[in-house]
Amino acid sequence: MKNVIDGEFFKKQWNAQLQNFYRITEDTSKTSLANVQRSMHSKVTDLGTLMDPSINGYYYVYMKHGTWVNQLKDLIETSKLQETYGEFSSLNKETFDYLSRNYAMHATDIDIPQLNIEYDTLSGRVRNINYASKVHFAGDFSINYVDTSRYNIFGYHEAWFKYIEACKKGYLTKDTLPRDYSTYKGEPGDYFIDVPYFNAVWVVVFDPFSTNIRGLIKILGTSPINLPFKQIIGDRSKNNLTVINMNYKSNDIVYKFFDNEPETVEKSTLYKEFVQDIDPIIQ
Repeated sequence: MKNVIDGEFFKKQWNAQLQNFYRITEDTSKTSLANVQRSMHSKVTDLGTLMDPSINGYYYVYMKHGTWVNQLKDLIETSKLQETYGEFSSLNKETFDYLSRNYAMHATDIDIPQLNIEYDTLSGRVRNINYASKVHFAGDFSINYVDTSRYNIFGYHEAWFKYIEACKKGYLTKDTLPRDYSTYKGEPGDYFIDVPYFNAVWVVVFDPFSTNIRGLIKILGTSPINLPFKQIIGDRSKNNLTVINMNYKSNDIVYKFFDNEPETVEKSTLYKEFVQDIDPIIQ
């Protein structure tokens, strides 16, 4: 397993994301690299130097599968998927393997859940004092995707839905599964008890026009809320790329932002965890 990810990995992923993004935008000439570079530099005479404003939009998204994917792949291999729960659609391992490698190519946008501070009020003789009482995590968020002609994105989420349904109805138990899939060991670094249908979503924030990592965000305990049937069938009077919006619930978020020193990033525990999670697609 690699300990450090080189910039070439992100360049390939970023170029793939741009190709998909440009396919669904009408005019890309205004967002060309040269035009943005010319417009982003402004001279601040008071400081006697060039100050570069922050340019956003440079990030990488990856979804780490929960153990439910391995469970379904094993059931497909042993031809026991329909026998275990007949409501599963026709599935093959290629859907899961494809998205393990190419997920970032199809995720065009993400609405990251917010962290908020709640305040209570203490009444005083002269004035009221608002004091922080709780850091509140808004767990709902969404991701936009461009789907494939084989409906890989939709099929993945449909299987995810059916897996949760099968668990709730009691069809998937230790007796019906080929082996024990639990990853929770109760050790330091285990965030919470492993729920098999929870995924994790990574967002890597870059410096503009580079693959220098400026921040890492990991959204934990992610599971789907909706299946976008209308977005799959589209509008009969129009023929467009299939762009679907998936809404998710999540349980927690961890994040860390870095200075300009690469050594700081590489020493971070969160970075090492990120490298471990995406190891299957950087081999």
